[in-house]
Amino acid sequence: MPWIRVKKEKDWFALSGELKLDDGLVLSMERLIDLLETARGRFVQLGDGQFLALTRVFRRRLEELSAYSKKSGKSRRFHPLAALSLETLAGEVGGFRGDKHWKAHLRQFKDASVLMPEIPSTLKRDLRDYQAEGFVWLARLSHWGVGACLADDMGLGKTIQALAVMLTRAANGPSLVVAPTSVCMNWETEAHHFAPSLNIVTSGSYPRGGGEQIDPLPVSGRKYSAERASAPGGVISEWRRRSVSDQPQGRWRWPEPYRCRLRHPYGSLVESGR
Repeated sequence: MPWIRVKKEKDWFALSGELKLDDGLVLSMERLIDLLETARGRFVQLGDGQFLALTRVFRRRLEELSAYSKKSGKSRRFHPLAALSLETLAGEVGGFRGDKHWKAHLRQFKDASVLMPEIPSTLKRDLRDYQAEGFVWLARLSHWGVGACLADDMGLGKTIQALAVMLTRAANGPSLVVAPTSVCMNWETEAHHFAPSLNIVTSGSYPRGGGEQIDPLPVSGRKYSAERASAPGGVISEWRRRSVSDQPQGRWRWPEPYRCRLRHPYGSLVESGR
């Protein structure tokens, strides 16, 4: 039976391991996956006329591992969202060891899956049933520390749901809202009206080459049309969450300076709808 080790590698996890055969031959998991790509059925050719017979279950697990990860030197890297696909594999191999980050990630998921957040009393509007359901879903993902995409038609309350989550997690740090210039005013209006306890700071364009320091207030709104036009010289620190509102045609990407500064948010929310 193989053994597997998982450890944190930057924002992802890295998996390594090996399979020991009866004749003393040792295959790394990366080598085994490479051989699997050219194999037919459950038999993997090792060379010199030797073949390795895989059970159908183990072959399926290796295929899943290959699909959810990518090669990185002598190991394979996989996104934290693919962690659940490895839980089953962990229970089927001869040995599995995950570092403290791996264990914390799974613990956060289990906690989030049973979390029943209350709608904040500071939200000055009653949520409809589908909005309340969306709020619970968003709050659970935020608690887990992963991203979410809330896609719905205009006017169905995406902003309200996002504001509810921001209120729930306001004590953990500020939120950053990135939106088109035409949408920022709507964010401000709804935030002041439905979430008056939040402090709103709107930041737009600034001279090229200049610097700007934003204090860690609960919510800051930025216009990404200006961000693409000029890169900031200042540093945005301590951000825990970000919300990207109404991405045009779903093709907009973080400007390079902001991808650097915001690569460790507590959770990201993308809203899209027409």
